[in-house]
Amino acid sequence: MSRTDPELPQFAASPKAALTRRTGVTEKSQEILTVIIVDDELHDRMLMERILAQLSGFRWLGSYASAQEALAAIPKATHIVLMDIRMPGMSGIECARRLRTLLPHLIIVMVSGLDDPRTIHEAWICGADRFLPKPFNVGQFLATLSFCIPQTRVEVAEKEPRSNTSRDPSVRPLTDRENEFMRHLAEGLPFKQIAPQMGVGFWRVHNLQRQTYKKLSASCGIEAIRRWRQLTSEARSHL
Repeated sequence: MSRTDPELPQFAASPKAALTRRTGVTEKSQEILTVIIVDDELHDRMLMERILAQLSGFRWLGSYASAQEALAAIPKATHIVLMDIRMPGMSGIECARRLRTLLPHLIIVMVSGLDDPRTIHEAWICGADRFLPKPFNVGQFLATLSFCIPQTRVEVAEKEPRSNTSRDPSVRPLTDRENEFMRHLAEGLPFKQIAPQMGVGFWRVHNLQRQTYKKLSASCGIEAIRRWRQLTSEARSHL
């Protein structure tokens, strides 16, 4: 996150309005979610703490500067953990893997400057639910948190499609080229290797990424891979 984020003053003046404006989440639709931060960078921890302190729907429980500290002391009542990847000693990837075993219902958000496809793939494999690349602004931080807010059964039922074709009606079918791109991405290949595999230029791969993520209604690689695999599995089940 930028040290001089221009949105911070506006957000500090009206945090509830900022959350609603950026994410569409109203105070009525929220339940209090407890959050832990695991990051060796003091400045990043303080910024995230500052934002969380002003949100009525979230409660900050504490911060840890290392994965070892988090594993030893993280409260069982924690709903969400914001996890850095590159830290001294145990990495955030390994910490997330262990936390997924200890607390199966924990929502894990990887917050890192390492946002290459291979790292994103490793984060997905370890059980992460979201990936927020650094640096980020307040709007991106709020948008990521909004995805962690559970829906009520009524809301889920209303959004459930009547047909058996797809669980998410906002997801559009992918072309053969886009599916090929997703296969390589799911294998953990970086863009510089995906390009020659597909016989296209580097910028073409970036264009494929943008249009594929848009069709999948995904904001990051982890989410795109998960939705693509779900769609692939559903397609095979209907054959």
